[in-house]
Amino acid sequence: MSSCKKLDFNYRQFIGDGEITYTGKADSLKVRGGDQRAELSWLLVADPKVTSYKIYWDNRQDSTSGTLVKTDNVDTVKVMLENLEEKVYEFEIFLLDHEGNSSVASSAVGQVWGDRYRDGLVNRVFRTPRVMPNNELELEWSWAETTLLYSEVKFQDINNKTVTHIVMPDAKFDTIRNFKAGNTFEVRSVFQPDSSAIDTFYSEYVSVETPKIDKWWEMDFTTTVSSGNQPDQFSVWISQDFNGVYDQQNVEAATWINITDQVTLATTNTQTESGPVDLGLWLMNNKHLYVAFRYDFVPGLGTQRNWTMRNFQVKSQITDDIFHDTESAGFQFVTKGPFQDGRLVVSNAWVYTLRGNVSDPDNALTAWLISDKIE
Repeated sequence: MSSCKKLDFNYRQFIGDGEITYTGKADSLKVRGGDQRAELSWLLVADPKVTSYKIYWDNRQDSTSGTLVKTDNVDTVKVMLENLEEKVYEFEIFLLDHEGNSSVASSAVGQVWGDRYRDGLVNRVFRTPRVMPNNELELEWSWAETTLLYSEVKFQDINNKTVTHIVMPDAKFDTIRNFKAGNTFEVRSVFQPDSSAIDTFYSEYVSVETPKIDKWWEMDFTTTVSSGNQPDQFSVWISQDFNGVYDQQNVEAATWINITDQVTLATTNTQTESGPVDLGLWLMNNKHLYVAFRYDFVPGLGTQRNWTMRNFQVKSQITDDIFHDTESAGFQFVTKGPFQDGRLVVSNAWVYTLRGNVSDPDNALTAWLISDKIE
């Protein structure tokens, strides 16, 4: 015959003459990291005997403790740990009753941030600010990081009051009002490392200069086109270094900037409003410019077309006062190749015609219609 030893033989050697008593453990333990600190929270659910807690971290090299008061409800306990090093932590919590009996451990992992994280923050990027009439500033913002809460634009308004303008992450185009052209503004961005973080982090302010615009002017004109089929024959240009000598050599020596993508050109013989074009940024700080309309014919790319430009005006964007018109702008032709000249005056309206010589389809042609200095 054989028999087994009683089952309590194996654990009786550990508990001596009495049983081990455990208190209820910390329930639903959560860690929320912050700026060199962390908040631990948990629920006191069932055990009314719990009177204190002890928290360990850094492999139990650091700890803190505190008292608890249990009510008849489910209580939420929150403990803030300050002056923590910037890193990832595992926290352990033990609950104790008045006799010193301990619960089993509850543990949770959390991230703490600090100067290393802060030093790596970069402001949200935006394109060159555009100063607008009526004391407005336009900003076009780039893609926003997922941790970005918002950005701040700080400036002195037209009444010399400090204003902080908030830009949310989903904003792509933004208008700042009551902004005086030529002033600077400062930008910084605000981040939350993760959705549960208890602190926000700020990038450094960056100062941004804006141009001073003296003349809020815009350019308007109308165009028509007829005959032929060659594409991209007509284009619009601006130069700030043309010397005002209207011949081929000096025109080709100047720097010309193509602004055709800023206008709406005609597609038929019906007059088409081709402006307005904002000239403010070109004329800032008392600068000047020349406007040119260019006609190109390239053999083999189609037949020559007839383009007209009329109703040219440079006027104030604010008051609509006209400073230049088709006649006073002093347009002159400069040609290279077989150009069929023609400037037609109809009543009091000046109409400029740019057209190639259809009897000579084998030679390239470039014709410029260039204004007088606009300043």
